[in-house]
Amino acid sequence: MCGAPVQTQTLPAGVDVEKETVITGRVLAADGQPIGGAFVRLLDGGGEFTAEVVAS
Repeated sequence: MCGAPVQTQTLPAGVDVEKETVITGRVLAADGQPIGGAFVRLLDGGGEFTAEVVAS
């Protein structure tokens, strides 16, 4: 069973989900406050580094 919350995000206009992937979310501290400037890494199914972005 997946522990992810219900996905209600509206995709930006022009996103073709057959060709693109949109990943959204928030980086939170232990107290629940958002953390700006956090580095977020995307790993593939084997755990290998794929991409990195900085959270705003």
